[in-house]
Amino acid sequence: MKKLIIINLFLILAFTGCDGCDTHHGVEIFVTNETSHHVQYHESGYSYNIELPSGQKTSIFGTNHGDDVLPVLGSFIFDDTLILQYTPSDTFSRSIYKNYEIEKPYDYKRNSQTYYYYTLTEEDYQNALQQNQR
Repeated sequence: MKKLIIINLFLILAFTGCDGCDTHHGVEIFVTNETSHHVQYHESGYSYNIELPSGQKTSIFGTNHGDDVLPVLGSFIFDDTLILQYTPSDTFSRSIYKNYEIEKPYDYKRNSQTYYYYTLTEEDYQNALQQNQR
């Protein structure tokens, strides 16, 4: 009887004792290009660009291990020459760190997913011009 109690306690601890096990937290960022410009997204440190076709929602960042804040992102490149790099401390009235929409379709004890949505507009292009002083 004592062995049965010990085995039961061991099984209970094995199935409930690991609050950090099997956790998943995902973050994905989508951008829709609503400008009249050819736009690409370039992540710092990587040698590829993600095309942002006009009128389409495109994923630019995704991770399975993150938190509920936007990470520091790469650059938006307008017409292959004009670079826009937003930072959380920018003073622009419009930026990816201020004007996004957020969706959390589920948030369970050990699993969550967060989606961020941002729309590039002509104001972003004007911000790029200002940032590049053209």
